[in-house]
Amino acid sequence: MHQSVPNMGVDVVWNDLGLDGTGAVIAVLDTGVRGDHEGLNDMDDDPFTCIDEPPDPLDPNPEPIPADCDPKIIAFFDAVFTDQELDPSESYDSGTHGTHVAGIAAGSGGGQVDPTTGEKYVGAAPGAWLINILACCDGDIEDIMQGAQWAIDNKEKYGINILTSSLGEQQFEIHVDNDGSSAWSRQMDAVVEAGIITTLSAGNEFGGATFAGCNTIDSPGDAALPVTVASLDKDLGLAIYSSRGYTSDLRVKPDVATIGSSIMAPDAATNDGYTSKSGTSMATPLMAGIAALMVQANPDITPSEFKDIIAAYSIEREIVLLDDPGFNDCSVAETRPDNEFGYGQADPIVFVEVAGSIDRSLNVTMDIDTLQVIQNQSQITGIASGLPSGSEGRVEVRVGGAEWSEAKDESDDGDWTSWSIVLEPHNNSGNTTIFARLYLDDDHISPIDAKRVILIDEVATNQEKGLNEKSLLIVLFGSLIFLVPVIGVAIYFNRISIWSATSDED
Repeated sequence: MHQSVPNMGVDVVWNDLGLDGTGAVIAVLDTGVRGDHEGLNDMDDDPFTCIDEPPDPLDPNPEPIPADCDPKIIAFFDAVFTDQELDPSESYDSGTHGTHVAGIAAGSGGGQVDPTTGEKYVGAAPGAWLINILACCDGDIEDIMQGAQWAIDNKEKYGINILTSSLGEQQFEIHVDNDGSSAWSRQMDAVVEAGIITTLSAGNEFGGATFAGCNTIDSPGDAALPVTVASLDKDLGLAIYSSRGYTSDLRVKPDVATIGSSIMAPDAATNDGYTSKSGTSMATPLMAGIAALMVQANPDITPSEFKDIIAAYSIEREIVLLDDPGFNDCSVAETRPDNEFGYGQADPIVFVEVAGSIDRSLNVTMDIDTLQVIQNQSQITGIASGLPSGSEGRVEVRVGGAEWSEAKDESDDGDWTSWSIVLEPHNNSGNTTIFARLYLDDDHISPIDAKRVILIDEVATNQEKGLNEKSLLIVLFGSLIFLVPVIGVAIYFNRISIWSATSDED
């Protein structure tokens, strides 16, 4: 993790804002978490913090150590073998995947260090608590759904803020049923509806290998409400394996991208060692750790506010076809978000600052019915409340990844209760997002009002037929060169999978 943390800017949150995720609770829905790993205990890496002296190893009858002595893992639910909540001191990993995921999200860095630099492998939110929900992979999808439901039922009991899961269906194919309607995807929507921030893996279905890389996101990554995470290499390019949208009901997925390649995190085969893995499985808990930092900055942040911040403040990225072996531009008629990076690359310092600045006494809305195409210009009107009359505050509007532009105050009292703006002429067509915020100062910003729109202009009208034909050709060509040769493999691997692959790189 020590390389990914600075590459993403997480260490800036630690150093400049003094936040490490303390107080946030992350539920890991996975293969389990090895609770006695030195990198998954509390911040002082001392398993005996609640007793005066460590037990004498030669004592045949030592005093028992209290179960809550080192409560990094504060709860443990086994959805596969016992269907019971067990003592957190019994927390274990039925494989190796979940422990690695947990360490990326909230590992404290205990145990082995980088032999070349001496640096610890610290997770994104080392101060956060963990909950182990063992739901894979000796069971089935019903076990995973049971684990998710347990998180919903115990949200208040354990203060669960975030659930992260890097599990998915492995199907090497272009999908016709990834519309978010599966029971698994709907269950993950229910987690969000219960008020739990949820991060899911996009999947690793050979996204850059062929033209069939488009439309490779599968259940539950196709769920509507959670944040689906794509993977970046450490050079911040889109990882070749990262699955891509669109969904079969033509929604854009994923939502955001973080580093997921060659990540060093706790090795469940040891109690102090680390190993390297790559995959969207690794990118997803990094986003969950960033979410924990946001929760510490604003304990009341909601899943919708979390997703709106990602949408408005991610670093916009575009696929570079020459760097993609499959030449997969899966967003022929889209601007922001796209089907490769989503809204873009995660920006932890901005995410956390904005989360901490949310002021719910301020409110702004756009009336989408007033969005009118004026040649290549759009006029937007809206209402706002909470801004003191005569203050220096203002309504700001942003289109996609462009800069914020100040709207015009149409109110009689100078309080921005009504406002309007004529946007700059646009030359792009397709999906985009318009954001509005009521800004008083850096510490007082309204929740964002975000509207997905389809830009239509003369260019779009002239190119619509060609774009549709291009999309059809991509799908047909991909089907011919990709699906037919692997149809037997697809049948065999149509099962629960963990979205990761082992790597020897550090």
